[in-house]
Amino acid sequence: MVVFNKKVAVIANLLKRNGVAVAKDVSVEFTLPAFARGEMQNSGTDETPLLMFDGAMEAKITCKGIDKSVVDIAAPITARYKLTEVQQINLVEGSPAVEQVEFVFKGKGAGPMSHGSSVGEGSDAEFTVVLSRYEEYLNGEETVLIDRDLGICKINGVDYFAAKNAMLN
Repeated sequence: MVVFNKKVAVIANLLKRNGVAVAKDVSVEFTLPAFARGEMQNSGTDETPLLMFDGAMEAKITCKGIDKSVVDIAAPITARYKLTEVQQINLVEGSPAVEQVEFVFKGKGAGPMSHGSSVGEGSDAEFTVVLSRYEEYLNGEETVLIDRDLGICKINGVDYFAAKNAMLN
């Protein structure tokens, strides 16, 4: 029997924009599109996921402190980002291990940052990047690829939009 229970903690990360490091120890929250839902009628009516997207795709990036390289994230020009995380996992038997997770994404800055600061405390800058492409790798192996412009939705190597796209060519 395979047990998938593991505890994970990100112990370091690095964000690059167009190949240049811009921030370390950032917080990134991805919003990915869901499959649209539709009703299919058979002997009754069932709601089912459709092979098309519904909703926005974006990344909210929170950085500690502000400098010019970080502020460039807000620019409304297409850029390629790579977030590399090192995470420690504690397996069921308790032994620790580390693994690498990479998030590669392409998008445009959604405008000026949100900024919060207090006297005597560090400051945070939050940016939103509207995404057209999102890739996820675990220890170098692609696990997710979503490209809105090309109509690709691959999960663990299976392109769920391939048959639909082939019929449209």
